[in-house]
Amino acid sequence: MGRTYRLRKKRRLASLRSTCYRIGKNSNEIDEFTSLSLWMSREGWKPTCKIVPAMFPDTGRGFVARKKIECDDVIVKIPGHLLITVKTVSDSRIGRLFNDKKPFTAQQVISAFLMWQKHEGENAFWYSYIASLPNTSLSPVNLVEEELQLLPEFLARPIRAAKENITELHLDLINSLDDSDVCTNCNLPFSEIFSLDNFMWAWSMVNSRAVYISPERHSDHMINLSDENTLAMAPYLDMFNHSCNAKVQAYIDAKDDSYQIRTCNSYLKNQQVFINYGSHSNLKLFLEYGFIIPSNHNDGIPITYDNIISGVANYFPCFKMYSDVLNKRYKFLKNHEMLNNLNVHADGLSWNTKVAIYILTSPEDVNPRAMQQKVFSGSFEARDIEIISNVGLYVVESKIVEYERILQNFNDRLEKLYSENACLKMARDLLKEYLKVLDSCRASLNL
Repeated sequence: MGRTYRLRKKRRLASLRSTCYRIGKNSNEIDEFTSLSLWMSREGWKPTCKIVPAMFPDTGRGFVARKKIECDDVIVKIPGHLLITVKTVSDSRIGRLFNDKKPFTAQQVISAFLMWQKHEGENAFWYSYIASLPNTSLSPVNLVEEELQLLPEFLARPIRAAKENITELHLDLINSLDDSDVCTNCNLPFSEIFSLDNFMWAWSMVNSRAVYISPERHSDHMINLSDENTLAMAPYLDMFNHSCNAKVQAYIDAKDDSYQIRTCNSYLKNQQVFINYGSHSNLKLFLEYGFIIPSNHNDGIPITYDNIISGVANYFPCFKMYSDVLNKRYKFLKNHEMLNNLNVHADGLSWNTKVAIYILTSPEDVNPRAMQQKVFSGSFEARDIEIISNVGLYVVESKIVEYERILQNFNDRLEKLYSENACLKMARDLLKEYLKVLDSCRASLNL
């Protein structure tokens, strides 16, 4: 028994070692992380646990545990003065661009600070952190219109909206500047330093890397904000990858104003250490962060009221598409906000989807109060469940056909463009993930 355990442990650790390697094969990565660590150490930062940067085949760069990490251990602690906040900007040499002026968003302010620090180069206090950030972003807002036209509309629409918002925020920032607003080191106008390309880069960095802080923290500044003061850039945190299964507690320690993350998971030596960005679907992760994760249990495929009506009509050929009873039931669903969150998930239909199907397929002579009581108590009978499953199965199978067509059209367009764009390939992977969700949902309804 002991020998078997030791052999299994040896194989498990060997497998873990083979799937990652410490950063050491790429001198640029060594220089970036070493420079950042040394700079932070000089500024009072100390590591709280034994983790080192590593490369992983599925997530890329991340942290690996070199010693067992226990649940409730603090895996990172960033000194408060190394956080980039709105107060940081207000107290800096470019604070004059924002202090006591028109309202700005917190993201505008911090984005401007990143652009300025990048322009300052090695003279910047935050140079080591800026150098550790990628020069390009996988955010879909960097896609040009020709590439956006390849995407299905449900993906292209929010990306275009985000690009329009970024352009407006940039224009708003530029319009706030005067001719006298120039860099004190080189006299270059800030209107040139804050170019649209630079702003897109900085906005993407803040959007994908900023952490949440309480609005009360770092609130002693002179910048008029149009939104809450809840953003901070935290050096070193960029190295941690996201996992839906990671459980953490992130907070500002009132004793020393440091930003800390405490893990609620334990990690063995040679395991990757994760944090959690929140309960985000792959669509949210793709649009906001520029990545997706396989088998994300937060994924849901939206369906419409019309999709459900089609499913009901297929199950009941004599179903009356237009009737007073149907109109009343539609109003009931709408008034009780049961037409919101109509989704299908890997493990089945959302609750509102089940309710909508039940309401729409109940006999016309059913007592309305009895129907409402069954809905609010969730006490569906076997016959109700059978109808819900069959109608839901038709809706899901119709969605599978729809998404297979979307994916095929997307692949055809991608091949014609001969595009190697990583973001577009990620969009294709997202569509494949949606098909997996639909297949899993179909399997659950067939049980």
